[in-house]
Amino acid sequence: MRTIIQPVKRRVDPKGIERLIDELPEEFYMFTSSQYSYILKEIIGILEQHGKKVFLYKPKHSSKEGVITGCAIEKLDKPAIVISDGLFHGEALLLAGNNVVVINPISWSITKINKEKIERIHRHIEAMKKKLLEAREIGIIISLKPGQNWVKLGEEIEKKLREKGKNTYLFITNNIDLDRLIDYNFIDIWINTACPRIIDDVVERGINLINLRDVMSVIDHA
Repeated sequence: MRTIIQPVKRRVDPKGIERLIDELPEEFYMFTSSQYSYILKEIIGILEQHGKKVFLYKPKHSSKEGVITGCAIEKLDKPAIVISDGLFHGEALLLAGNNVVVINPISWSITKINKEKIERIHRHIEAMKKKLLEAREIGIIISLKPGQNWVKLGEEIEKKLREKGKNTYLFITNNIDLDRLIDYNFIDIWINTACPRIIDDVVERGINLINLRDVMSVIDHA
């Protein structure tokens, strides 16, 4: 079965950004979700006319500068403005410790991110780092999806953990169904090598799972 990915546009008036000029920092990175990328250049032009310094950055999972995906948990050296009608993309940057403002281009208003949710995720990550040190049975989830397929990294992690006396199991799948993880109740903790934003649902369900990016900082002590 073929999978076709087709970008779409949601039409909005980019001049609406003028209402928010005074609420924005003097310099920042600008991002949009894919359906608003067509207005990015015009918005930057408006902001620069009002004296703002706007920078573009290409997240590693994106096809071009200024377009953000939900997987973009990356640390930046300046604040970030995200044009999106949801919070998913802004939350990704906030998880990495960035100063983030999300602007809804439908209402041209600033949308507040629930920082308590982000704090819960951070607490979960720290708890899972400790859990990984104690765990004996470890499941490593590997996705077959393009852009999320990190088989070699998964195998490298498996080798390191086995050298430390851990029992590891590779689970390779195209679609990650969190409800199926409970079928493997002998697993102490899961390591996710696919999209890191699976962590949102994991925290809500209380699953012992940690993302690959957070494993790297503790694996030498496991």
